Amino acid sequence: MKLQEAYELVLPMRESTINIEKETVANKGKFGHALEKFLELNLGSHHLDFEDGDLKVCAIRNGKIKEDFKICKKWDKQYILEKLKNILLVVYDYDTGKIDSVQQLSILDHPIVRKQFDIDLDYILSQPDPNLVSQSETDVFVAKTNDTGNKEVNQRACYIAGAPAGYLFGYGYSSRARKGKQFVKEMEKYEQTETGGTA
Repeated sequence: MKLQEAYELVLPMRESTINIEKETVANKGKFGHALEKFLELNLGSHHLDFEDGDLKVCAIRNGKIKEDFKICKKWDKQYILEKLKNILLVVYDYDTGKIDSVQQLSILDHPIVRKQFDIDLDYILSQPDPNLVSQSETDVFVAKTNDTGNKEVNQRACYIAGAPAGYLFGYGYSSRARKGKQFVKEMEKYEQTETGGTA
């Protein structure tokens, strides 16, 4: 299935809920697992969910990104680039289960995002073991303990910190978000400059 086909199937579901009662916590969580079933995708962890892109889900609470945004747990720059090249992002309200937005994104097309991606990923991948890199060592793309609960203690996955994710996806971020706030300011300044606003 092409990503555009999936987008057209999911878009009319905004403000609707997906039943997750019978779902188990899986690769994309209960909501993502139910969405994969709705789209008749192969369940589980794959390089890409679509022929030309990847499905990602993200929860919001009180209109703000609930947590850091998980990309994947494979530490290979080309693999991560391909996961971020063409994303179908489905944002849902964590408390109500309603789909809030359906977006098609290519976040690495943005020059500031791509520059930060290269800085952060090159740093993480230059270390002897990405699983030993603290999330405090990079600003936006971070190595964070994998949240599955049954993996090795130190196994880390690649995430986008909550504040940048909130900005990139058109939402705010929790006041407890610690990483990437300076990046958000840089993005805001860039957008104002590009659109003729005052920085």
